[in-house]
Amino acid sequence: MTVKNSAGQSNVSPPVIIAVIVVVLIIVGGLAYKFFGPTPTSGPSAAATADDQWLLKVAVQCKGNPALLSGADMHTLQTKYGVTAISRLQQAYMSAGAGK
Repeated sequence: MTVKNSAGQSNVSPPVIIAVIVVVLIIVGGLAYKFFGPTPTSGPSAAATADDQWLLKVAVQCKGNPALLSGADMHTLQTKYGVTAISRLQQAYMSAGAGK
């Protein structure tokens, strides 16, 4: 629907209409990419890396055997990893290559 002036001509020229349509498509495309595009990936956080290094160090020290851990190390292990603590300790020991 175009608005016509008293002489019967359109008030908005076709190049302006085309420019507005292009701008709207660019904005809609950008928003669609932002919300539906690929999710950004990031590496492990510094805290996760420090936890993994600590776990590897402790696993090698106790040779993957949780019975050989000190009380403080066992408490820290349980606090950080919860119910998966023992299996993570053993997996860390095996991944260190010391379990062969």
